[in-house]
Amino acid sequence: VGEATDVLLIEKGELTSGSTWHAAGQCPSFIADYSLAKVHAYSNDLYARLEAETQATGWHQAGGIRFATNQLELDYFKKVAGVSDLMGFRMQVISPEEIRRINPYVTTEGVLAGAWTLDDGYVDPSSACNQMAKQARRLDIPIGKFMGMSFGARQVGVDVHTLEIALRTLSRNLSRSEWRSGFEAQK
Repeated sequence: VGEATDVLLIEKGELTSGSTWHAAGQCPSFIADYSLAKVHAYSNDLYARLEAETQATGWHQAGGIRFATNQLELDYFKKVAGVSDLMGFRMQVISPEEIRRINPYVTTEGVLAGAWTLDDGYVDPSSACNQMAKQARRLDIPIGKFMGMSFGARQVGVDVHTLEIALRTLSRNLSRSEWRSGFEAQK
């Protein structure tokens, strides 16, 4: 799925045993924040590519329609449409009549418009996680499991930016093989 250098996958427990286990697997592309839209677009593209290569992520590109029932929601839809144009994912603001054409079983009473996102989809979270781990191993990327982060005696969430800086600092002092041997010992 790609080439990687200086990459390390860290998991606080066993792969798929935590939040992945109960995740819904919904993969939307409907978001007005440009940075998050890039993450969503990349993820949906990654799941589609993994599914094409492995037939094992459970990726289904189903699309979706969201309803605007007031002007504030409609204005937000238009903002998302602008971001989608920049990102290149397919999204249209459509009329209630178009909503009924696409899905004749839905009631559009009180609906001003719909946001039709054709690139939304869903995956089987555990299968997608396992396929990404399999691809990581294929690319010789070390996977550190049971890497709970703590501060003193209190367990805390991990800020990704802080973690990235910490790992870069640590990697200056450890070679890639030393990192790998440390993770392999935890298996």
